[in-house]
Amino acid sequence: MHILVAKEDEMCARLVARVVEQLGHVAVVVRDGSAALQVMLETNTPELAVLDWRMPGMNGIDVCRGVRAQGGL
Repeated sequence: MHILVAKEDEMCARLVARVVEQLGHVAVVVRDGSAALQVMLETNTPELAVLDWRMPGMNGIDVCRGVRAQGGL
């Protein structure tokens, strides 16, 4: 399973990605909300997203709203 990890803090993002990969999944890591939205709107959308509440560009709630507005998930 591909899992999006969107975390502003680099160390936290690496930690979450490592746990995701140890569980046998593929982590797709981004550092801001705009990049998270871009990944979620791609053809091969990750099946799960771990979104930070506060990120540069867009927060986690705004990413969810953006995906819904584009007809995703």
